[in-house]
Amino acid sequence: MNKHKFSFLSPLHLMKQMSHNLNRIIDHINDAENSMTVSYDFKEALEEYNRMKPECLDEFCANYSFGYCLLHKELDSPENREKMYQTLKQQIIKHQKAS
Repeated sequence: MNKHKFSFLSPLHLMKQMSHNLNRIIDHINDAENSMTVSYDFKEALEEYNRMKPECLDEFCANYSFGYCLLHKELDSPENREKMYQTLKQQIIKHQKAS
């Protein structure tokens, strides 16, 4: 039997494995980016809201989430700022209704 007859299969198999591993890494990175959440202390945000007594809830939430994400560079993305803005706004409204 000639060993060299199918020698091209080995590099092809290696390339297939490398491609599969690379795709798994890319999928993992994409999942991490899509699932990243902003974690903040709502109590602190509420204290700041009550201290400032802003006229506009939307403006406060936008400014607070923007500032928070700027201070925490690993969280700074438009998606995270939007998530935090929406969550903070909902939490403040819920707190105001409960009070």
